[in-house]
Amino acid sequence: MFKSTTTKIAKNTQPKAASTGKNAVAKTTAAETIHNKLLEHGKQLSTRQKLLSKPGALHTHITSSRTVPPTPHKALTVKPAAALGLDQKPKDGSTIGSIDPAIHTVEPDILYPGDTQLLRLPWGGVLSYARLGRKKEVGEVWVDMHGTPGSRLAVGGTHKYCESKLIRLITIDRPGYGHSTLEHGRGMSDFIKDVEYLLDFLGVKQFKMVGTSGGGPYVLAAVHHFPKDRLIKSLIMCGMTHPDYDKASLPIHIKIKQKLARYGYHHFMGYNPKAALYFDLEKAKGDQNQIKKIQAQWGESHRQGTAGYRSDHKLFSQPWEFDLKDINANPMRWYHGALDVNTSSSAARATVDHANRLRKNIEYIEVPGLDHYELQHEQTVVAYDWLLKKKS
Repeated sequence: MFKSTTTKIAKNTQPKAASTGKNAVAKTTAAETIHNKLLEHGKQLSTRQKLLSKPGALHTHITSSRTVPPTPHKALTVKPAAALGLDQKPKDGSTIGSIDPAIHTVEPDILYPGDTQLLRLPWGGVLSYARLGRKKEVGEVWVDMHGTPGSRLAVGGTHKYCESKLIRLITIDRPGYGHSTLEHGRGMSDFIKDVEYLLDFLGVKQFKMVGTSGGGPYVLAAVHHFPKDRLIKSLIMCGMTHPDYDKASLPIHIKIKQKLARYGYHHFMGYNPKAALYFDLEKAKGDQNQIKKIQAQWGESHRQGTAGYRSDHKLFSQPWEFDLKDINANPMRWYHGALDVNTSSSAARATVDHANRLRKNIEYIEVPGLDHYELQHEQTVVAYDWLLKKKS
């Protein structure tokens, strides 16, 4: 169906010392410099993980050149959405209105205007999110589920696409990422209820949802939870697969890494930037603005250490709280690379087949010649164009 032009990524992610030509040597040196800076950045974040041992602990953002003031989480109180004054619209047209700052706070921007906002949830936790794309409170709304690991800032091309198409984009930190509270014992469906509370708070009646990699299962949970007249269309890009199918299809080294990660040995899972980040660093080519974005995105991913990453993998590997065959979705697509080893195509097909047992819920598109990351770089615009269409 697709004609793909595969750009191969070097298997050896460590820059080679031996290169041909002076320019190649200079480029390798620049990449190594960036790599070393991010390694040091990761060490700094790991030393701050102890700050999160208590609920509402204060955090200091250290990924940018300036320091963001700590967030006073303890000052937030719990109130129902009906008491938030959503009917009081200020002159700028915002639907949030005059809201008690103890319930909702807007923190200093990190990368984009409005990229750090906090909402106290009914159960007492904090949900951090960003409001990007179109600023006016009118028009189409997309909700983005980031990958694993990831954060509300890991939007990249999605942010640019939504700005150009006048789409309101809401990106949300899952529990353990950014400022979002991780409460053990809560599952994917519980998080989707938090998302519902946020959308009620923002006055969003209808929306579309997109999830990439680790965000895929949360899109499935959302489709299972929300009525069809509210979640009107959804998209998954190279999504994580159902645990009944991924175990047999993953390479043995990935199985071992995931098992170790569930018990806290996260450094085996590619947290070293030379593995998961090197592809992005290589594309940055010394661009300081791009490097700053990478640092900020991964800084928010690791704000609470590896809590979010380990929580995601734990939820992915244990029985899900919902049955895929019970899903009754509006138009939904799943794009997957045939060469994906992070989430294998065979497991993706089996997951989709499970969801389609009773009704055709998901249209599955497998793109030949692309792996996990190449699919995201080469097929995102095509997939987003489909999601943008009113009829499919």
